[in-house]
Amino acid sequence: VGRCMWRAEDALEDAGFTRNLKTKNHSSRVISVKGYLKNHPVVAEVECHQSARGFLILTVSGNDSELTYKKYSSLFDSF
Repeated sequence: VGRCMWRAEDALEDAGFTRNLKTKNHSSRVISVKGYLKNHPVVAEVECHQSARGFLILTVSGNDSELTYKKYSSLFDSF
């Protein structure tokens, strides 16, 4: 989970999601990292799950569909 969390933090920062960037421990096996774009109403969250296979959930939401998709694509490519 730790490695995924660090990658998520770096990816969000690199994509510009630096406003209110927070990491939350949901349990010993689930951590999420969430941040907002500085000048646009777009939010992104990465949830890291530790399991036998390990997986993550990536969500990006905003009211500008083009910008939201661009940021989602950028983050998706980071993983």
